[in-house]
Amino acid sequence: MPTSPAMLYVLWATVIAAEAGVLTLLLTRRAYRQFPAFTGFLAFCVVRSVLLVCLNFASRGSYSTGYWIAYVPQLVLVIALTLELFNILFRPFETLPKNTLAHFIEAILAIVAAGLLFAVCWPGAQSSAWMSFLRAMDQCVSSVLFATFALVAIFATYFGIPWRHRAYGIVVGFLFDLGVDTAVTAAVAQYGLPSRSPVWAIHMLAFLVTCGIWAYYFAVPETPRAPLQLEQLDKIMAVLKRNFRWLESVNPKHASDFRPQITEE
Repeated sequence: MPTSPAMLYVLWATVIAAEAGVLTLLLTRRAYRQFPAFTGFLAFCVVRSVLLVCLNFASRGSYSTGYWIAYVPQLVLVIALTLELFNILFRPFETLPKNTLAHFIEAILAIVAAGLLFAVCWPGAQSSAWMSFLRAMDQCVSSVLFATFALVAIFATYFGIPWRHRAYGIVVGFLFDLGVDTAVTAAVAQYGLPSRSPVWAIHMLAFLVTCGIWAYYFAVPETPRAPLQLEQLDKIMAVLKRNFRWLESVNPKHASDFRPQITEE
């Protein structure tokens, strides 16, 4: 974060105002009915930011402790939000070809495996083994979420979700934020930067841009979802099958471990 206290709190106040603004927009547009997990995530972000500002006044140790305590519920909400977006992406489920969900899960598991591999091989230099674990986990989570949202963004239009749809706007916002977050967490992990390092200001600025993206998508009229096209789904299936074949070629002995045993009617 910025070394100047004035810059620090101006930036923090701007982030809180942006978070509260997007949350207010969702409530006034009654979008919380369609996106309850996203609404909960934004509400948590407002509370988390206010608490971190208060802890920052106390001490460096208080801020770091609060940061990592808030990390767990934030991750849970992001996972819930991801599942919410997947539910919007795939429904109605009965129209999907056989094994569509299975192949998507295979792709996600391949992403998780790559993220874990990177975190284990390049954990970075930290002051303690516990902090090394936390930073390695942080960069693994950031990279996996970034790749997952990228996967959703790539295939959303094939499932009939136009780029002017609110769900697509949520994905685009997270994709931008997670792209910067992945770079920042990797830099923090590899170079052992503290929780209040100036590099985190970059992520705060990126989150401001993300809030602007979300505000735009929820302020303008939403484009309705188009019906699914079988030709588009066939293309998706072909890409996902190639993904699993690549995983098999990289590690043929254990590739079957990543194939979920899912049967679809």
